[in-house]
Amino acid sequence: MLCLPAHLKQPVLGDLEEEFKGLEKSKRGKISADYWYWKQAIKSALIYIWQGRGSTMAYLLGFLFFVAIMFLEMLISGHLSTFYNVPSMVVVLPPAIALGIAATSVSSLKLAFRLAFSDEDNIEKTDARRAVRFLRVMGNQSIFLGCIGFLTGAISISDHMGREGFQDNTGVAVAIMFLPLFYAMIIKCVLYSADQKIFGKYLED
Repeated sequence: MLCLPAHLKQPVLGDLEEEFKGLEKSKRGKISADYWYWKQAIKSALIYIWQGRGSTMAYLLGFLFFVAIMFLEMLISGHLSTFYNVPSMVVVLPPAIALGIAATSVSSLKLAFRLAFSDEDNIEKTDARRAVRFLRVMGNQSIFLGCIGFLTGAISISDHMGREGFQDNTGVAVAIMFLPLFYAMIIKCVLYSADQKIFGKYLED
């Protein structure tokens, strides 16, 4: 429901909660009520986005197209598991979010992602600037962190050169060395699109 503006969010959530409680008490049970609640919540959000929310729809379609192309590229390049490494992601994403919050605020984070997936009209320019600033800080920090992760991997590989068995694992080690930078570029790409969407709607003269 993050995509709904504040003046619609409470009424919609109130109606859903009222109907949910009725279903929960009926013979259908809690599981059925939970399924109905999430289905209606997603449906309400999609209807709102689709009706008169052109830039949000364009952003979502662009994002999905980007994900599809990246997935196809990884599929063609080799095994998908080659591009999946949790420690490499942990080096980039959580610190980038934390540093973005440190430079702005938690409310700026929430505002940024709310505006990225909605087209609210009554937004002050100061709030839009806060959202854009968070996205830019987080995006830039992700690049810095990706570079740090890359350099850390390079230093580690250099340190292990010449050791027994190193040559057998060189390919895997080099691939992992590049992954933090790979994740950082993806994060920056997505955040830059959100940044420009918000900037274009609320800040561009």
